[in-house]
Amino acid sequence: VDPQIVREARAAAFEIKVIYIATEDPNLNIGRVLLRVGQGGPFAPLARVPDDYIQGLKQLPDMKKLADDLMLFDNTTNGRDVRLVGHFHDGKLAKLARSVPKWAQKVFGKEFDKWLSSQDLGQSRNR
Repeated sequence: VDPQIVREARAAAFEIKVIYIATEDPNLNIGRVLLRVGQGGPFAPLARVPDDYIQGLKQLPDMKKLADDLMLFDNTTNGRDVRLVGHFHDGKLAKLARSVPKWAQKVFGKEFDKWLSSQDLGQSRNR
């Protein structure tokens, strides 16, 4: 995602929804590209995959601030549907999966921990 395009869209009063899909390891992505190409699917430059992976993770904090909604999905497990890991609405965590992959924990771990502890406090108050 190009943050400048998102900023311009926001300035033009567009509603911004970012859907981010990741795996635990860029090598897994390379393997899937090779598998897809072997089955007649489109090619992606393999040399770019690791850099794109790292760059995408680095952009997530900015996307969280810029987007109306940022939805994080994990696609690590091959042959299964992607699963929702977290959903930020207006920059605030609104939903979090019970199990969070390392890539998401690395980027938003402190926010996840803070949200979980606030959820625990809310539940203990309602008892």
